[in-house]
Amino acid sequence: MAEVRLLTGTSRSGRTERIDDLLLEAWGRAHLIVPTREFAQRRLSQILERGNLPGAIGWPVLTFQEFAALLLDEGCTNRAPLSGLEQRILIDRSIDALRRSGGLEAIGDAGETEGFANHSQRIIAQLKQAAIEPAEFKARIRKRAEPNELDEIVAGVYEAYQEALQKAGVLDLQGMYWVAYLKCIEGMPQALDGVDRVLLDGFDDFTPSEFRLLESLRPHVSEIVFGLNHSVAPGQKDLYALTAETAQKIQNAFSPVLEALPEKAPDTVGEYVSDSLFWRDKPQRPAGLRDDLHLLECHSPAHEMETIARRIKRLVRDEGVAVNEIAVVARTSKAVAALARDVFGECRIPVNIRQERTLDDSALGRFVLQFFDALASWGHEAIVDVLTSVWFNPPGEDRRDYRDRLPLLARMSGIVAGEGDWPYRIERLKRRIEEDTGEDMRRFLRHVPEAKEACAYFMDSIQTLRRVGREVGKRATVSDFAEALDGLIDALGIPEAVQSLGEEIRETEAGALAALRALLGKLWEWHGSDDGAISRGSFRLLLRQVFELAPLKIDPDSSGVSVLDLESARHLRFDCVFFVGVTEGEMPSPPPVNAIYSERDLDALRSVGVQLDNASGHTRKEQLLFHRIFSVARKELTISWHRITRSGQETRPGIYLQDVRELVPGLKPDRPKSEVQIVAPPPVEVASLRDARNAALCHSYDVQDAGHPAFQRARIGAEIERVRFD
Repeated sequence: MAEVRLLTGTSRSGRTERIDDLLLEAWGRAHLIVPTREFAQRRLSQILERGNLPGAIGWPVLTFQEFAALLLDEGCTNRAPLSGLEQRILIDRSIDALRRSGGLEAIGDAGETEGFANHSQRIIAQLKQAAIEPAEFKARIRKRAEPNELDEIVAGVYEAYQEALQKAGVLDLQGMYWVAYLKCIEGMPQALDGVDRVLLDGFDDFTPSEFRLLESLRPHVSEIVFGLNHSVAPGQKDLYALTAETAQKIQNAFSPVLEALPEKAPDTVGEYVSDSLFWRDKPQRPAGLRDDLHLLECHSPAHEMETIARRIKRLVRDEGVAVNEIAVVARTSKAVAALARDVFGECRIPVNIRQERTLDDSALGRFVLQFFDALASWGHEAIVDVLTSVWFNPPGEDRRDYRDRLPLLARMSGIVAGEGDWPYRIERLKRRIEEDTGEDMRRFLRHVPEAKEACAYFMDSIQTLRRVGREVGKRATVSDFAEALDGLIDALGIPEAVQSLGEEIRETEAGALAALRALLGKLWEWHGSDDGAISRGSFRLLLRQVFELAPLKIDPDSSGVSVLDLESARHLRFDCVFFVGVTEGEMPSPPPVNAIYSERDLDALRSVGVQLDNASGHTRKEQLLFHRIFSVARKELTISWHRITRSGQETRPGIYLQDVRELVPGLKPDRPKSEVQIVAPPPVEVASLRDARNAALCHSYDVQDAGHPAFQRARIGAEIERVRFD
């Protein structure tokens, strides 16, 4: 029976080093489990350097998912659970089956919505994390004092989903932990043969299914060591409420040997804030702290990213900071990643976007959805957008030189909407061109002398679009729609279009094409036995939902400024960190809405032993996430926010920043000194050609080559604006 130790301490307590030493002490006979793959890679590199080791055999540092797979696969980690995309397909199929049997009549049209499927998937994941099987869930909900009619519906979807998993012979992530647990209680897994010590570090809490697996390890290893980022200081009781619960859970289950590692005194302002966040009794700030914390107030998200790009260029140029040691962190990185890609590209800053991109992020994914919209409406704008897209590239005679004429021809034709209206009006325009009647037509022909040929191309394109629309059909099964769309990819010449793209975007769109075909294969596979036909519009809605879950397999850049979300960043370390978008409603983020259960329902479920995420648990996690950003930066942390949202609404700094400013009263935010500085930085901060143009005009910036056409155009534009507003 394993001896169990619990080491508690913050990031400055030496806890990490103690755990690493314990791994090195049992090198070759131990596993260290950490929360993320990137953290595992970095931690292993540090351990190899610390132990002066040439390399590692096997999996000394791995994630919890990889550890469960190791137990199942007897020596390798290739067994992957169902992806989020595959889970969603099974959830949709389970809901459809329940609907056909009349199980959703009680909620009417609500059972048809995307939201119902989303929230059902989230609840089922939490039930499986809590190790509650469908039959057990049914038994518990019937003990509620005030039953909810949705209880039986959720139970029905859960039961159908579990049956679909078993019928297909596959596991989801939570099921992988369950099977690994069963394997451990049946006997020693081969993967644990020769393993004496299992260590865990970096976790705030464990799901019941994870914790149950850890308990099952005890007969098979000599020692289990938990490293917990936790402080027992009375003033930090609120901050560490979540990890205090985890520590208590470990004590109740294992009766471990406890060791609280002392924390070093703070040397910097950031470390002092980290020690004192969410204090109960206001602490005294020590003297002589190094100033490593900065606040930055900006006008808009774009201005915020541009200001940060300028500061990054100065860090690299003036202070010699390596771009790999700089990170831009956001609460959620999706919108920030796109903005950073554009702004940093303009400023010629190499960037490493640490965000999984999905099909809905790609131009090809957007075109496929646009294509189905166009077939549904045959509206003027939708059809022109499809026909002029690079993705509409049917094999045959190449007449793409006429593509840019199509918007003008569509206007001249007077087309509004309707599939039959297009060929009729194009043919009528063609006759007018041939007759050459009227001054307006003669003027048009002087502007577009090749109008007749362009009209023929226009008609061919419309006929091609009508033909492929008929091939896709208006009603079919999901499998038939998926097969038709797969054929459409070749009929429209999309693979050739990918190869014609510029090098900078070809890799992304090639990844999107591969992901699209893989997705269609999954839809065909999972829906192969379905006989129920759906409309083309319903299939388009299904595509939009699953595009958000279909990842693009694109090799990330190996170097550059890292752009990542707060959840991923909290385990990593960089010299200089910019924490962006810390506005009200973003940090802390609002609790996820549960459209099925209210907070009152969640309390009632908790009373019968069904623990689902609620608002108070979300708040505790947000506090810990915000606190961790102070340990990500080694040398300098800048926290920024903006006053105007993307939609033009005013916003305020996030509420956690008030706590920071009260701890450090002299900490004043940097902000633009005038409205001009929002678009035209001072000359010392110029980071791009656009910055240089604006600085030349607004600050008398002495550019080296004043005769460059880019600056001449800027001066002409400025003069036009002055005349216009005179």
